[in-house]
Amino acid sequence: MNTDDYIDGDTIIYNSFCKNVVQCRYFREWDFYFDNGGYSNGSAGGVCRSCTKLGESYDIEKYPNDCIFLTQIQEIEVACKKQIMWGKLKND
Repeated sequence: MNTDDYIDGDTIIYNSFCKNVVQCRYFREWDFYFDNGGYSNGSAGGVCRSCTKLGESYDIEKYPNDCIFLTQIQEIEVACKKQIMWGKLKND
């Protein structure tokens, strides 16, 4: 498992697992745009990803307790936490 696919700083993000690895039916992705502080088809924005069991978010950083891929996602979480910890120890 390449944990680099799931780590952004100290945050574990499950977007690629939910979308590409398991193709979860609860995964949603949509574009958003801002123009002068309001919602529109303006020039600034990005992509949001969400687990519909948890609600809207910019990235999937949490998972529901009844996730159908709970065992796999917890394995990713443990591996990523180890990598984050080792990274901090190397930098100290």
